[in-house]
Amino acid sequence: MTTNTYMLSNNVRGYSLTELMLATTLFMLLAAGALTLLVYARKTLNAIENMAELQERAAFVLALLEDDIRLAGYWGLHTNGALLSAAESVAVRCGNKEISAWALQTELAFELADNSYPLPCPPYTQSAVSTDTLILRHASPAVVTTRAGTIQILTSHDQGIIFSDGIKPELNSPAVIHNLQINAWYVDQASSETGLPALRRYTLTHNGVMQNQEIMPGVEDLQILLGIDNNGDGHADKFISSEQQNKRPVVALQVQLQLRSSFLEPGHINTSFNMNDGYRRLKVARTIALKNRQRS
Repeated sequence: MTTNTYMLSNNVRGYSLTELMLATTLFMLLAAGALTLLVYARKTLNAIENMAELQERAAFVLALLEDDIRLAGYWGLHTNGALLSAAESVAVRCGNKEISAWALQTELAFELADNSYPLPCPPYTQSAVSTDTLILRHASPAVVTTRAGTIQILTSHDQGIIFSDGIKPELNSPAVIHNLQINAWYVDQASSETGLPALRRYTLTHNGVMQNQEIMPGVEDLQILLGIDNNGDGHADKFISSEQQNKRPVVALQVQLQLRSSFLEPGHINTSFNMNDGYRRLKVARTIALKNRQRS
């Protein structure tokens, strides 16, 4: 039997301690770089997600406000809220409180309160400090049929009756029926998302009840400016607060919103907002023409 004997060459050796240390160090540097890149990528993804969420929420809120503002002062076949009269049976309530006198001021297509909460209904928790309140009144965009319990408007070209018993009033000229819509927008300090404020509104619902509704969590500021027409061309020349109006014709409203992200971004600094609480913020604005304003 032949026996094969293998001999190790004197040239074969293992790694020295120095080489092992260098390899370990290089591996740790590569791992640290990969980890840093991963952390950076995650932070970037969080920032993108937060900004996308803020932009989506802002777009939704602005669309709702724009639709409501464009309808302000629309009463069906005319735009003069002073021509409307209310039946004695019509009543608007907030909880157990009668607020018909406030709600049925149809001659006021909109009301704006600078940095205050003038509503006769209590806020959801507490209104946010230094934010505006906007009240809008108008008819529903669609013509409807009579419905008992819903406050409705029957209008002709020069008259209008507000009723709620489901019985169509008599008018001497052709008339149409719409639902009465009242929305009072404000910012509350609390929302359905813990720690976030919210844009809320009181809105007129069935049986004459003003109901508090959450529109969008994360809205922490609402500011409204009045677009004034100084030269009579029908376009806004200047935007002012309601305190500066002094009976000058308002042709548009400028809505300004500030929104805060739902999730923290550790290390994020809001240089534009002078806030370093780790939340991302977004400011948006939109100018909306008043389509149904009274003209002299």
